[in-house]
Amino acid sequence: MKDGGARGQKGRAAPRRQRAGGHASGWGASHLLILFAAALLTAASARSAQLLPHGQQAAGERLAKSVCAACHGADGNSVDPDYPKLAGQSARYLYDQLLAFQAQGHRRASGIMGAMAVNLTDAQMRDVSAYFAARIPRDTGPPTTAASPKLMAQGQSIYRQGIAGSSAVPACASCHALSGTGLPPEFPRLAGQHEQYLVRQLEQFRSDRRNSNPNQMMSVVAHKLSGADIKAVAGYIARMTSDQTAAR
Repeated sequence: MKDGGARGQKGRAAPRRQRAGGHASGWGASHLLILFAAALLTAASARSAQLLPHGQQAAGERLAKSVCAACHGADGNSVDPDYPKLAGQSARYLYDQLLAFQAQGHRRASGIMGAMAVNLTDAQMRDVSAYFAARIPRDTGPPTTAASPKLMAQGQSIYRQGIAGSSAVPACASCHALSGTGLPPEFPRLAGQHEQYLVRQLEQFRSDRRNSNPNQMMSVVAHKLSGADIKAVAGYIARMTSDQTAAR
């Protein structure tokens, strides 16, 4: 197109070109979600200082090594794809998830974690949350499943731009950051999380078996994702590292 052809009549922008595979930028929905997330985070940060005093890391370490290490690793870097990595998550997020498990209701039902959390005191939940939040996330090895370049491209597109059209899925990066490090305290770190675990959680959000997120935002998003979308974005996230993402 010649210079000046990008716009038609004065003041009228040309339509945005859709990306290959049907994944466009979806900036409108993503931008609104960013603004909404920012408002949530401002309010959450203000109440976080009041509702979640710093836990005692030393006490949390003892609890982590005696109770949590078998599944999540002593330093929160799980090597088992069935169990999430906890290292580097915000203390507030971890504490809120323990509360959800302890309630043993529809927010986040789990036989194993429910049985563990129900016996924890509030101080213990704060302590172990503070301990894992202070651990450094590390690479525990590549995902065991192979991923095609096409699948990774689809996953990257969903994570960074969302899905345009009738689905109107906002970009994951809107709440979890382009680097995948999350936006504490409400939105968790995702980069490098186990692919198998991510798929299971997205499926639980989609089936309303998990509702432990602000205003059920993830449930709304997950209902718009197909099985192929979930597999693609989970595969991409599992292969993310903060350094790689920031360098692109």
